[in-house]
Amino acid sequence: MIENKTSFRWDVLLLTVLINLFAGGMSVNCMPPLYGEIAQEIPMTHTQWGTLWGISFLPMVIITLLGGMYADRVGTKWIVGCATIAMGICGIGRAFVQEFNHLLFLMFFLGIGFALLLPNLPKSLAHWFPSHELGLANGLLTVGICIGSGSALLISGIYLSPLMGGWRNVMWAYGVSCITLGILWILVYREHHTFQHDQVNETFSFRTSLSIVIRVKDLWLLMLARFCIVGVLIAVIGFLPELLTSKGMKQTLADLSSSLIYYLNIIGVIAVPLLSDKLGLRKIFIWPCALFAALLVITLGFYQGITSLVICALLGLIVGFIPLMNTIPIEMEGIKLRYAGTALGLLLTVGTLGSFLAPMIGGILIDATGTEIPTFIFWGILMACGALFILPMKETGGRIIERSTSVSYTHMTLPTTWSRCSSG
Repeated sequence: MIENKTSFRWDVLLLTVLINLFAGGMSVNCMPPLYGEIAQEIPMTHTQWGTLWGISFLPMVIITLLGGMYADRVGTKWIVGCATIAMGICGIGRAFVQEFNHLLFLMFFLGIGFALLLPNLPKSLAHWFPSHELGLANGLLTVGICIGSGSALLISGIYLSPLMGGWRNVMWAYGVSCITLGILWILVYREHHTFQHDQVNETFSFRTSLSIVIRVKDLWLLMLARFCIVGVLIAVIGFLPELLTSKGMKQTLADLSSSLIYYLNIIGVIAVPLLSDKLGLRKIFIWPCALFAALLVITLGFYQGITSLVICALLGLIVGFIPLMNTIPIEMEGIKLRYAGTALGLLLTVGTLGSFLAPMIGGILIDATGTEIPTFIFWGILMACGALFILPMKETGGRIIERSTSVSYTHMTLPTTWSRCSSG
């Protein structure tokens, strides 16, 4: 981890937060509140909607890993910039679709850009922030996507669509904002001085990087945990507004439900990583919160109205541990910053597959049973499984790193001391 500080790290943080807000948050999450309006022009079942919502996460299964590995070799400047611009172009393309398959196609390619951003925004921060600030930096990065996602869910259908003349113009607005930020990133961002392209190109091997990373058992456990936990959250957020509206809840309150998950998550993703950085521990903040979140998800299937809003607020607050899941691989023994892009890419590749499967399976269950209760029970059990995968993992964080460094230093100095004593 690079410990020297520079004021430019705050510029990097601001840019990454804005890109996460508009590209990762608003451009993707504007879809659920616009579902009813889109479905009037492009009819679809719950299964089709679950597939459409989850398809943007499917490219992460392959692209995230490749993007992370490639960034380990060439840096993040052009990957992040071009991915953000591509998301803007695909976002604008949604304004012209007339058929379900065309919309599905564009959501898939929107997901490719998002898949390239996921490992490389945290990697960009890891180059500029020291270890004791990295958890908070990743938390603030998540704040960006929380604000963007929550705002998109809250204002896209109720306010922006009527104001701008329909859902197609909303797609235009989000697309242009992404293109603008992508160009700004390319113009402003620079690689950290410790990253030398020529040196890395001579020594870096994709095969070597991957072979090293896949041997870390705890990374596989973390991937399975992310598969369950993030998959459930994405599914709940995507389906909740439409399901609550179908049960008679006002559209304003239904959209607010999913927004509350993101808005309260802003507090969570700052408080939990800050406390984690303070104590120098990661794992202990994840599995207890994930178990509580599983209970909240199951409960959400049985309530609506104000009760559902309270549950959503608690759920958003309690899952503030998610940024820690992006921080842990960088601190794992055998990975560190050198293979961070590959490790984060692999984490998101396997871990985010759940973001495609959980909504799709949820849609199938709803169409098959005619009710949402079995779906929320399934999602709750899946969330609990995520917590169980965390339990066998070794603890990481600043306290463990310092202890490991201290032990290594002791082992290095003892032989020298012993030889001096012997010669004396």
